[in-house]
Amino acid sequence: MTQAIMPTLPRPVTLLFVSERLVYRSVQITDKYTFYAIISKPGCMELGHSLIPRPPIQRSMDEFLEMYQKKALIFVFICVKEWSESGQPTAGKPIGSLNMTPPSLESKEDHRSTSFAIWLSEEYRGKGYGTEATKWAVDWAFNYAGVHHIELWSFSYNEAAIRVWEKIGLQLEGRKRESVWFQRKWFDTVIYFRIADALGSLLGGVIRISSQLFMPVETHVAETAIFDPLKVYPAPTGDEDPHDGSRR
Repeated sequence: MTQAIMPTLPRPVTLLFVSERLVYRSVQITDKYTFYAIISKPGCMELGHSLIPRPPIQRSMDEFLEMYQKKALIFVFICVKEWSESGQPTAGKPIGSLNMTPPSLESKEDHRSTSFAIWLSEEYRGKGYGTEATKWAVDWAFNYAGVHHIELWSFSYNEAAIRVWEKIGLQLEGRKRESVWFQRKWFDTVIYFRIADALGSLLGGVIRISSQLFMPVETHVAETAIFDPLKVYPAPTGDEDPHDGSRR
């Protein structure tokens, strides 16, 4: 009797919430002051909303935190990776947050449309962390939440976020001309998209990435042999050696 060949996972599930330099952990009620400290700094919210810029108040942040803990598809702190005594990656200092809305929040569930936002502390912008966290979020959504099409919008003055999106393969779909008033000047709202390749088409759905990816130009991203969620990988035949499970 021939024994069935069990397919192997491309990386161990123990690394699900780990990337090259970061670890992603849940945000607890007891973390509210850390969360507030990250997103209340000037320059964090201003690039992601067309509302009149005002300093956030504690009450509104408490309501936001409670809402995302109850309704978000995923809501995590972006943390610097540290290592335990046993050599396992652990979550260190939170340097940002990531929240993704559930599919039913914006449209019919069968469309599986969602959006996610990333906030980073100012001292960690421009170091590649935003790009790394964005790739991880896309990877998580493709592989575990079920998505097919990526759509994102931003303002034309948010050039750093647009560079990141283009870096990971999204294309300009269109723009709303002079739709945003900021610092005594009109700017466009730009819309980017990516249709899922063979990897994403097996899962279906939509990601909509909002403009809340706040960082200046990424000057360097480490070159490593990592799993790329936007690359088409051949289907396993059962004869290959399993991947070593390393991630970003």
